[in-house]
Amino acid sequence: MPKKVVETTIANTHIRFENTWLSGAKLIVDGKILAQDDSYLSLNKNSPLVAKKIVVEGVEHLIEVFVYAIFTVKIKIHVDGQYVAGDKF
Repeated sequence: MPKKVVETTIANTHIRFENTWLSGAKLIVDGKILAQDDSYLSLNKNSPLVAKKIVVEGVEHLIEVFVYAIFTVKIKIHVDGQYVAGDKF
């Protein structure tokens, strides 16, 4: 099954979000899974599928991942409310 991956970095922290039809969605920060979701559809593109706070170099950041999936999958990552990676929708 195809996998869609969106990645970015904050300082030296690697943020990766991956989605497959069979394994669901995973938010991975520096190789550790912080959140998972097994939803097959995501119809609300204005509400994050995943939202997690992380600390990078002593500063807290809010990572939000928005997913819009019906026939194709669109993914975007926001950090502290700002778009940083992925599809624009």
